[in-house]
Amino acid sequence: MPSANRITLLRDSDGDGIADVRTMFLDGLHSPFGMALVGNDLYVANTDAVLRFPYQTGDTHIATR
Repeated sequence: MPSANRITLLRDSDGDGIADVRTMFLDGLHSPFGMALVGNDLYVANTDAVLRFPYQTGDTHIATR
C-alpha cells in the first residue's frame, strides 16, 4: 500500500478513551515512518530525511513551509 505522505492526528478530546477528533496534522511528507517530540520540536523521519517542525501543546495542524 503506498504511503499517504501525511500524518493524521487522532485525539480523545473528552477523555472517554475513544478518538473523537481526526485531522490532517502534517502533509507534504515523503513516506514518513517515525516521529519524536522533543520539547517544542516535532521530528519526523521520512525515507529521505529527518525533518523538524515547531509544535505547541494542543496544535491540530502544522503548516509546512
